[in-house]
Amino acid sequence: MSQFDSRQNVVIVGGGPTGVQVFNTLETKLDASKYNLVLITARPYFTHLIATIRMVVTSEGQLENSILMPFGSRFNEGNKKLIIAKVTSVVDNEKEHYVTLDNGERISFLTLVLSPGSKWEGPLAFADNKEETLEQVTEWRGKFEKAQDIVLVGAGAVGIEFAGEIKDQWPDKNVTIVHGQSAPMNAVYPLRWREDISRRLHKRGVNLIVDDYVDTFEPKDGQITTRKGKSITADLVVATRGTRPNTKFIESLGSDVLTPAGLVKVSPTLQVPNHPNIFAGGDVIDWDEQKQAGKAATHAGVIAQNILLLLDKTKPLTIYKGSYELIVVTIGKAGGAGYLSALWGITLGDWLCALLKSKYLLIDMTKKSLRLP
Repeated sequence: MSQFDSRQNVVIVGGGPTGVQVFNTLETKLDASKYNLVLITARPYFTHLIATIRMVVTSEGQLENSILMPFGSRFNEGNKKLIIAKVTSVVDNEKEHYVTLDNGERISFLTLVLSPGSKWEGPLAFADNKEETLEQVTEWRGKFEKAQDIVLVGAGAVGIEFAGEIKDQWPDKNVTIVHGQSAPMNAVYPLRWREDISRRLHKRGVNLIVDDYVDTFEPKDGQITTRKGKSITADLVVATRGTRPNTKFIESLGSDVLTPAGLVKVSPTLQVPNHPNIFAGGDVIDWDEQKQAGKAATHAGVIAQNILLLLDKTKPLTIYKGSYELIVVTIGKAGGAGYLSALWGITLGDWLCALLKSKYLLIDMTKKSLRLP
């Protein structure tokens, strides 16, 4: 059993937005004489996912130099430790509390935070080291540049943003999105807003096929055929569908911890049921809300506060009450569509979306808010 010293370990699994923000809060509030603060993550840097779509489409701006953000030395100072590894299992019973790493090492914990994020497919399925990631990025840039007829499978935010970036770089390329619902995005958002996105895509010259699916990603004789039999000219087919929760290793806690979809069951205090010393947050929790990095700050705030309350043993824990749905979908550098579920439903157009996200992709703001070098 790995022990850094006589102090007990508060362990965070996952170096994404939720994990880093829990770490940042606890590093100034945990009693350093009693507790170590340990962050375990597969990559030696924070990946600013919001900007990765533009990064894999074009070398313009060399985003790979600014959005793969090193964690910095403070993560290894004093009672803090950064471990670059994957967690393969979790043990939490009356006698033992530890995670096992892919190198076989065990890290004990007093409290544990599970925020491992999601698994992606296609261009966003990045490796866990920078060298391989940059090779993937270069390969995808070449594919996009070479292709003339590009089919994107899925018109959620990822597919829409890919279409905008491709049209920004190559206005004359043919871009088609195939989507399984009757309008872009999903039914969480009002139909009028989704139809407005359709209009914006058509204005950029993007073809949109709805209520249909693509089951094969390899064109045959320069064509693909949808599930309903529609033929589409294609020399590149790209998966831009949703993600899957990165929770396989959590199955080791028992069959009652995950939903059939692989999401982590949580109570309103964001504790895992029957495991009061384990919390979960980010994309992986079974909560009726959209999976977005924008939710991370609220999740992290509740989790960090509840860890402190749990260790203090004097007050009841804080309840997570959810949050408004807020999304800004870029359609190239100068456009996009935004929606906030507050009041009557507030919508945003090109100018505000470009100002808030599309132009600079929140890179500097993210680096500053997460206190990354």
